[in-house]
Amino acid sequence: MHCTNCVYKGQLPVSKFINTETTWLNLCEFADKVYNHRPRMLLYRSQNITLIIFSSLKFRTMGTSSDETAHSFIVQEFLLRSDRNYFNLMMDEGMDLTLSTMTMVHHLPHPVCLDLLPSDFFLFEPEIFNAASLRFAITSSPNHPHVNVFNSGAVVMTGVRSFTHASHLLCHLLTVLPVNCYVHAC
Repeated sequence: MHCTNCVYKGQLPVSKFINTETTWLNLCEFADKVYNHRPRMLLYRSQNITLIIFSSLKFRTMGTSSDETAHSFIVQEFLLRSDRNYFNLMMDEGMDLTLSTMTMVHHLPHPVCLDLLPSDFFLFEPEIFNAASLRFAITSSPNHPHVNVFNSGAVVMTGVRSFTHASHLLCHLLTVLPVNCYVHAC
């Protein structure tokens, strides 16, 4: 199982001494791309990670690395390159960075015949989507993960919160997967 995409979110430090609009305009000069429509945001790309900073100075980082240090480094790299005074303030006050979501991929040992999957655990409608979705009990959390099984044996998990969470989802999938679903040709 490996991580194909990881998204972190955070907030750059804001204080009464900082004019958010001025800081935003200073950062825009060094961005790879600036969008002035709603939402106003700038993009910066480095080392397979994309940084998006919104005009409120909230940000998202997206990339293939699941290492929080790599995501933190790209924010620091951009701020150091664009506004050294703001970078120093950020280093003094710290930066809020939390994992938002991960996308994980796992490959089962054999192709899967999706028609053989039990409908009480899986939702499979080939006219709509060529994968079977693992059903979960309705939870109070709106941020539940999605697990899709493709007939090639690929399993894609989105909305995962950690590697431990992904391992639990994979274990649950393997317990509800019938033994006779592995075939060489459906």
